[in-house]
Amino acid sequence: MRKWRHIYVDLYVVNIYWIICSLDWFKLKVKAEFNADLTDLDALDGRFQVFEKENQKVGVIWASTVSELAHEIFHCVVWMLNSRGLWLTESSEEAYAYLIDFLDRKIRRGIS
Repeated sequence: MRKWRHIYVDLYVVNIYWIICSLDWFKLKVKAEFNADLTDLDALDGRFQVFEKENQKVGVIWASTVSELAHEIFHCVVWMLNSRGLWLTESSEEAYAYLIDFLDRKIRRGIS
């Protein structure tokens, strides 16, 4: 998978882009899509990062392999919910779990 995939999370009004590819390919794709320079990134297997596109913040999940996705999905969910004032606590963990599950299912459907 070397192209961007897109998920729109309407409940939180947020766009998430994800890709599975090598680090070098990820750097090229980020430069082309978001005009961001990631040349200093080194020796990673995955990353979650926020970029701007058309004056909106978008979350970007990158993994070098499918096995790295869960880790980066977690970081994405933390960003999404923290930016709306919902911190991970015992009383909010169900919201985190549902959103992790939602993104994981969307991404895995995109893989198969």
